[in-house]
Amino acid sequence: MEKQAFDDYLHNRFNQALSRYKRLESHNEKLHQTIQWCIIILSLLTSVLIGIGQLIDSIFLKVGALVSSVIVASLASVQKTFNYQDRSTHYRKMLADLEREFYLFQAKSGDYSRPNRE
Repeated sequence: MEKQAFDDYLHNRFNQALSRYKRLESHNEKLHQTIQWCIIILSLLTSVLIGIGQLIDSIFLKVGALVSSVIVASLASVQKTFNYQDRSTHYRKMLADLEREFYLFQAKSGDYSRPNRE
């Protein structure tokens, strides 16, 4: 491959793929962590509302506990359905594999150590 063609490929395809995988990995990881923290906090809030509701007879506490439990269930369903953590892990692996292949190519080792068979 000519130097100019390789540089064009590197810029137009490889670097764009790397930046895309980095962006997707970061986005999915942030979504996963945000949803997890919301589930944790709302689960604790639900428990507290139910506990206080046993001591104080208030419709607002009962409704608050019900609403927060529905939100927790919804967030858990979203987390399970869209697999943000698995997606993040997949994009991180793809990124590492692409970088590995690039360094193998640069070092002319592995599959890149053999001469071209045209």
